[in-house]
Amino acid sequence: MKELPTITIASCANEAFAPGLLMAVLSSFYSSSDRYSYHYYILDGGLSEITKSELRKKLDIISSRHKKQYALDFLVPSEQAVSQLPRSEEMAQNQPGRVSSWLAFARLMLQNMIQGDFAIYIDSDVLCVGGLHHYYEAWDHKAALVAVQDPMKYLKKDRPKGLPKLSPKHPYFNSGMVLMNLTWFREYLSMAKVVEFLHTHPPDQIKFHDQTIMNNVLNGDFILIDKINNLVLSVDYAAELGECWKRSNLHYIGRSKPWGETHHTSPTRILADYIYWRAAEFYGISGIKEPKVNGVGKIKAKAFWYNLVKPKRALVYKKHYQMHDNFEQYRSEVDMHFNAEPKI
Repeated sequence: MKELPTITIASCANEAFAPGLLMAVLSSFYSSSDRYSYHYYILDGGLSEITKSELRKKLDIISSRHKKQYALDFLVPSEQAVSQLPRSEEMAQNQPGRVSSWLAFARLMLQNMIQGDFAIYIDSDVLCVGGLHHYYEAWDHKAALVAVQDPMKYLKKDRPKGLPKLSPKHPYFNSGMVLMNLTWFREYLSMAKVVEFLHTHPPDQIKFHDQTIMNNVLNGDFILIDKINNLVLSVDYAAELGECWKRSNLHYIGRSKPWGETHHTSPTRILADYIYWRAAEFYGISGIKEPKVNGVGKIKAKAFWYNLVKPKRALVYKKHYQMHDNFEQYRSEVDMHFNAEPKI
């Protein structure tokens, strides 16, 4: 078999996130270009042997069917590395409902756990349709990071007290899917410096764990690419899904995940959840319920009232209820996409 350039991809999960991990890894491998081989590293927060075996088995099917090359390794951080990080209860101060563990800092731990110059890190709540190779192709082999601008847009909204003021328009990226220059991180944001940052700033000022740290340390040394490469499903970005889902990587932010037992589809995520459900059927991932269309009346009401006070904001909700009105068309397109070949 021809030797190809290798793209390193990393993720992390515990067993509670096993369905999400399966979706993230399988969909990224399936959708990414066959011009590369892919080496996956999974930071294991307590995955079962059944989950690990299922992941490898399904990767084998994709590899055989599409003549793609891959390698897969599971890694567990040392107790010493974990002990340096804040405990879950410390990070939860002033952030009710947020759950934390060393998994929240997995991206930053990669520099000491794998060799090589770079890795593309993906959260275990993503679904890739557009593929991850675009991150690598956008990298100049110098920048610390390749990422997508977060819906929050600007760093000033996540800037711990005591740090120098920056431009109000200083961009803020989402760390759910990023290419990391590991050589840069080993020199400028080592784990020792991460621990120092955590000890310098109280937990309530580190709102988004390693995302907060990276944004505040990198000082703009990153490359921003089109948001479809990490379409964070905020209300605003989800409104554009109908136009771009076939080219996008979807990021299911928020506490409620599509595989959760108590998950209910919000009216602004009906198409996103339908895509996830059909993808789960295609990849053979159990536990995902078919979403139900609901709440369009609330969306229309918000569009009406926003039109009176914030017309630009009203346009977002108009897009959402138009998506509901055209849902049968979108459903047909999604079904056709995932019925193109036998299930995995």
